[in-house]
This record gives sequence, C-alpha cells and structure tokens, in this order.
Amino acid sequence: MFRLTAFLLVMVGALPAQFLEFQIRFDAGGCVSCAESLKGRMQRVRGIETVTVDLERGMIRLELAADNRVRLVPLMSRIEQGGARALETKLKAKGVVVEDGSGQKLELQGAATGQTYILGGDTHGLQGPVVVEAELLDGTEGRLKILSIRPTE
Repeated sequence: MFRLTAFLLVMVGALPAQFLEFQIRFDAGGCVSCAESLKGRMQRVRGIETVTVDLERGMIRLELAADNRVRLVPLMSRIEQGGARALETKLKAKGVVVEDGSGQKLELQGAATGQTYILGGDTHGLQGPVVVEAELLDGTEGRLKILSIRPTE
C-alpha cells in the first residue's frame, strides 16, 4: 500500500502543469500606441507561442507553449508597463487540485513550481490532476473563479 501511495505521489509531481492560455480584457486609456505595443511586449515573453490582439474589443489572447514557465505577476506587469491596464483575466491551466485545512487549491507544478491558486466554485469533488478554465479574481492575489474543471486525460 505504501509503495502504491508513494508511486502516485511521484507521478502527480511529475505531471506537466502550467498555464495554457490567457484571455485578458484591457484598457489602454485611449492611447493607441500603448495598445498596439502590447503584441510586441507579449511576443518577447519566453513561453508564449501565439499573441492575438483585438484593439476594438480591448482583448489580448495568449497561447502558451508546452512546459512553459510563465508566471502570472510578471506577465501582468508586462501588460501594464506600456500604460495599459488589465481589467479581466480568464485563463486555462493544468495543475493538481489539493485539499488543505483552508479549502481546495490548484497547484501548478513542474515548470511552474511554486504557483498556488485558491479555487472558488464547484470542483465537483475532484482532486489530483485537472484542467481548469477560470477567471482570475482580485487582480493577481491568487483566487480563481472556476468556469470549468475536468480531470486530465
């Protein structure tokens, strides 16, 4: 029994887990060059594969490479360094749902080690490896509102 538990813990720890995609609604404060410079700033972030900017809707979509090391706080800082402001962030991530005394959390492990987010919403009792689509609450304070959650295949 102990060997099986240890094996499962090692396997969960070895799963690739990270952010997969971001959709960020932004306000550039009427500064067209600030909004237009977003694409170039995001393309220079290691781990971002595709950047799509819709200036009319004030949306930027970032698709991330497999095994990326993208971290949320530096990413949001890069968006805001050119004068834009992030208004709403939706994301898709692979991680591990863990239960501790304060509730359920999503841990991003592997390349994104050390990132933990508090889950708000129904996790359907899931624990272990999952794919989560969520909305970031409270800026970058680490709270996620679940839009969908499912076990990884």
